[in-house]
Amino acid sequence: MLWPTVLLVCYLTTASMAAAVNSSTAITSAEVVNPSALAAAIGGSVGAVFGVQTETGDTRIIYQALPSNNIMQLSVSGPFSNTTFSTVPFILVPGSNVLTGTPINGFIVGPQFTTYGFYYLAPNLVVSEWYWLSTTGIHWGTGTACPDCIQNSGFVASVNTIGLYAMATVNGGRRVGVLSSDQSGIVEVDRVSFGSPYVFARLPPTKPGT
Repeated sequence: MLWPTVLLVCYLTTASMAAAVNSSTAITSAEVVNPSALAAAIGGSVGAVFGVQTETGDTRIIYQALPSNNIMQLSVSGPFSNTTFSTVPFILVPGSNVLTGTPINGFIVGPQFTTYGFYYLAPNLVVSEWYWLSTTGIHWGTGTACPDCIQNSGFVASVNTIGLYAMATVNGGRRVGVLSSDQSGIVEVDRVSFGSPYVFARLPPTKPGT
């Protein structure tokens, strides 16, 4: 399966903070986030963090606040060194729906946050998502609240999961990589476009030297 126009944002922890974006759209690299500085700015402890920005520098930093477990969003106009505005962090996902110490990873597709979102683990280790479409707003939850959200499929991560990866395409394709509770090694949960179901896929074997 080909995945054109893919963007990947690396999972961040307080031990290793880095972010990268790779896309053929007009999206530039995400800001590197200093966890100590971010924690001081918000007045609390921070778990996993990732950040994305548009070609204008408009930035979204998503992180888990501890000990509340809430997944929060901070919006800034660009690099911290010359930011002209920032928002008060606000809750995207209530902590009661989030695993303590969850990994978080996300994506952005198109200019000016046409589509962006992230994946995380629920307290029962179910892989879950939150996403935004510029045409329809926030999508999150289960059942009729978000019929196409991955949490409806019940994919369960391993208790040893410390990270995950996420990719997206302009037509709504998604790839989510995670350690599965009942499979060995890394697996993916994929969908080909908006409205398509998520499908479980094992990482294919590789040959020595390839």
